[in-house]
Amino acid sequence: MALFDSTFAPYVPFGSRTLSAGDTGTDVAALQAVYDLMLATMHPPEGPMGSPVPITGTFDAATGQAVRNIQSYFGLPATGVVDAATYFLFGQGVGPDTPYGGPAYGSRTLQAGAAGGDVRVLQNRLNCFRYAGILGRPADGVFDGATAAAVLAFKVDAAANGDTGFPSNSIAGFGFYDASWIYTFAGGRDLFPGRNGFDVVFLQVLLTDLGFYAGLVDGYYGIGTRAAVEAFQAATGITVDGVTGPETFYQLGLNNPHPAPVPLAVAWPVVVPPPPSPPLPPLTRCATLLSPTVAAPLAYGLVGVISAAGAFSLDVTANRLPPPQDLGPPYTGYAFLVTSPAGTVLYGSPMAEIPTGSGSWAGHVDGAVLADLNGGTVVVNAASATGPVGPTVVSGPTCTPAATGCLNGVDNSLDLSAAAPCLRAAGFTFAARYLGGPCYQGVSLSGREAAALSQAGLRLVSLYAGANATAAFTCGTQTLSQGQVDGAEAAALAVAVGQPADTVIYLDLEPAQTSPAASWLSYVQGWVTALAAHGYKPGIYSSPDQLTTVYRQGWAGPTLLYWVARPQAGATGAVFPPPCPARELPFASVWQYVVQVTLCGLAGMDIDSASNEVGMWSL
Repeated sequence: MALFDSTFAPYVPFGSRTLSAGDTGTDVAALQAVYDLMLATMHPPEGPMGSPVPITGTFDAATGQAVRNIQSYFGLPATGVVDAATYFLFGQGVGPDTPYGGPAYGSRTLQAGAAGGDVRVLQNRLNCFRYAGILGRPADGVFDGATAAAVLAFKVDAAANGDTGFPSNSIAGFGFYDASWIYTFAGGRDLFPGRNGFDVVFLQVLLTDLGFYAGLVDGYYGIGTRAAVEAFQAATGITVDGVTGPETFYQLGLNNPHPAPVPLAVAWPVVVPPPPSPPLPPLTRCATLLSPTVAAPLAYGLVGVISAAGAFSLDVTANRLPPPQDLGPPYTGYAFLVTSPAGTVLYGSPMAEIPTGSGSWAGHVDGAVLADLNGGTVVVNAASATGPVGPTVVSGPTCTPAATGCLNGVDNSLDLSAAAPCLRAAGFTFAARYLGGPCYQGVSLSGREAAALSQAGLRLVSLYAGANATAAFTCGTQTLSQGQVDGAEAAALAVAVGQPADTVIYLDLEPAQTSPAASWLSYVQGWVTALAAHGYKPGIYSSPDQLTTVYRQGWAGPTLLYWVARPQAGATGAVFPPPCPARELPFASVWQYVVQVTLCGLAGMDIDSASNEVGMWSL
């Protein structure tokens, strides 16, 4: 849980309820934080709309007045109650204003495989910053590997800026949502003349910084704002229509001079961290879809399981359910049951309606035994006061997470074709191999070897041995222009072995460079720029200190992938479950944790762990 959520608990999704006097929770704190920021940012001709309010998470009299100020300023009835129309001024669409066909953003956990309007909002918000370079396209509503990488990069940025406590994963859950509402102020809806609010303020500030807007930062999408948007669209070669939608959000992120959002000092209080505690057991997860029945033919749902140390938490969501009363007079809600293969009911829970106006319901069970889920079934039934006895609306199988969330792999400078089946049988998921490069003297990956590794069920990770200057060896030239030449060569070598575009190539930058940092950084920048221009994802393999130096460059940060090279003390072979890279370096995707061992009859093998399969490939 991130600082905001632990400070202003309980967590309540922003937009999930009408807010009024006496309410408490993270949604109230988010409202207060964004209001204060907007006061400090806006410059309306009539002066500030009010005074800042303390960020307490409690809807008090001052907060009620702040809401009336917002409503009055933007032309809504000044009720002091936060309803759907008021949320819309914050860029959060709920109820009839839910954008892109729903579900409402923040109403469910999002991870790889999810799709819908809320995924599109997530992508829009990320695309307003340099995560656009990770996503690589305008929002399309499909949570794929690039979206997962962008979510993880956002969390890494948040942690680097002091907002600790995010799980090191690519899931958009409750802690992530509050951060996104407060760090990223646009993307929750399309913007055009007449659609006004705080997301328009963000747009006006960004267009001012880019030199396209010279008007007042007032939150009103008027003629001047539209003209600035059209000028920006023309300059970036996209459709000129004056509407700020997914394509324009994407271009804004690619050109944003503020590459990553920074936590608001006013919204992220300094919290003294507790004393270090023993590391938590590894968390793993899985998900399966729930299918509709004749009682609700348009419904769909998802069952997700998160496990740790043999226990699990199970979440069930169901969408587009009819009002329960439509299924019969006694029914007032929904509930889910988990049954064994023999049909015995093991667990059950009532479900709560998510107030999106789209028939979304959710339920949760904690703390049972993971083995109970093997071969089980989840059913969602209409429920009455006597229990879940009504018609079934969605159903489907449960799932059982794997033993660990991270993956073991190997890297070597030899052809691994013959050893591939043995490596896969030994529990390795990927093999990293060199494409070549000025400092490479081993056997380069070939198309034939790539096919053999793929056929054995191994994923591939590509490396390029670029220019290096160390006490042990010096090869190549570390300049910006040579980096561009070598980056183009790396892309050409990848094409030659059939490596698909949009996958990663890591630049091997050996630890303890003896050349000035400015020299090797220029080379890395040139290499990264050229490789990305050829359609591949750049990554850097190096020591923790050199990776940290690269990460802090404005052209790097979370837009790159990082492979940390530092053996784990005392490790002499593969560890199961694998130690996750974030344990060694928070923003690393891969960790070389064992070096120079013999595996499957081959000496000199290195063992690596990966946090996920982002950037990996196969034929």
